[in-house]
Amino acid sequence: AQGDVRVTQAIPSGPTVTVAAQGADATTGAYALSVPTVAPLFGKYGTLPIATTAQATAAGKYSVVAGATGYQTQTVVYDAATGDAVKNFTLTP
Repeated sequence: AQGDVRVTQAIPSGPTVTVAAQGADATTGAYALSVPTVAPLFGKYGTLPIATTAQATAAGKYSVVAGATGYQTQTVVYDAATGDAVKNFTLTP
């Protein structure tokens, strides 16, 4: 089955957003994603211009979610401030 990997980030007092996504290689399961380490900017929808503020507590904090049709989704927490990381998943039906 073709798998996919996505990276989400929770914005304090706001939504959880997908910041990166990619299909995993159907043969090897390999994937590679890059995410920022800086604080995300968040602004509420309203009158233009929309004012944004840095969400310092969310800087570099992510969840890596892997899944494939017919398999259970797996999630691991990742702090990008610790540097590059390899996150391997073994999906189970």
